[in-house]
Amino acid sequence: MQVMTSSPESIILPSNVSKEAIAYVTPMPGVTLSMTDGLVREVNEDRVGFSLDNAELRLSMSDGHWGDAAAEKITEFFLHTDRPQSRDAAVVTVKRLEKQLWQEFGGLNSMDSQKDFTPEASFVSTWFDRGSNKLCIVSYGDVRCLVVKASGELATVVPTEQTWIGAFSYLGLRDRVSVEDSLQFQEYSLQTGDRVLVFSDGIDECVYETPTISLEHIAQLSVETKDSKEFSEKLFKEVFSFGAEDNASLATIFLQ
Repeated sequence: MQVMTSSPESIILPSNVSKEAIAYVTPMPGVTLSMTDGLVREVNEDRVGFSLDNAELRLSMSDGHWGDAAAEKITEFFLHTDRPQSRDAAVVTVKRLEKQLWQEFGGLNSMDSQKDFTPEASFVSTWFDRGSNKLCIVSYGDVRCLVVKASGELATVVPTEQTWIGAFSYLGLRDRVSVEDSLQFQEYSLQTGDRVLVFSDGIDECVYETPTISLEHIAQLSVETKDSKEFSEKLFKEVFSFGAEDNASLATIFLQ
C-alpha cells in the first residue's frame, strides 16, 4: 500500500491497497497503523491517520458511508485540530466539521433522504500528551476505541452508535443522531503498560456486519504481545482467518 504524506508530521493510510494486502506503518515506537481492504467490498471507505505536534500525538480514524470522501476529510480535519478542553468544546468543534461536510456534500435545495445519498462517516479521534500521559477521546458513530490495562482489563470502552456525520446529520434526516446527543468525550490518565486501541468494525465484525472477535479477546491479545506491530500482525491474522470481509483498520498506542 502507498502511504500518503500530507505533511512531514502526519500520515494517512488511503484506500488504494490490493485485495488481501495489509499495510503496517510504525511512525514511532509503540504506535502502529494498519489497514486492509474488505474482500466483499468494492471500495475501502476507512481512513486512519497519525500526526505528532511537539509532545502531542494524534490518532484519527474514520469509517465512511456511501464513499470515502467524508472519511478522508474528517481524518485530515482532526489531525490538524487542537484538543478540545471539554465536551461542550468538542461539540462545537464537531458541529463545525458537520457544517463543512454539509457545505461540501449537501444539496443546494432540500435533499430527498431516500435518493440523495452523500458521503458521511463515523470517527474516533484521540489526543495523547506524552508529557502528562493524558489521553483525550472524541467520537461519533461506531468506530471502536478501547483502553486496556496491563492486566488485560478493559478500562474504557467508548460507547458506539449506528450513525454517521454529514449532510443527513446536519439536516436531521434518516434517523441520524445529533452531535449533541451522540458525541462521546472522555479523558483518561494512561499508565505504563496501558494500550489504546482504535479500530473500525471490520476488525471485530470481520464477517460482514456480524460480531466475530470479542472485545475481551482483542484486549487480552494486546497484553500478550510485546509491541504494537506484533499485536497488529496477530490480530489481522485472526481477521483474515474469519474471512476479512469488511474494510478493517487499526491504530494502537502501547505505553511503554
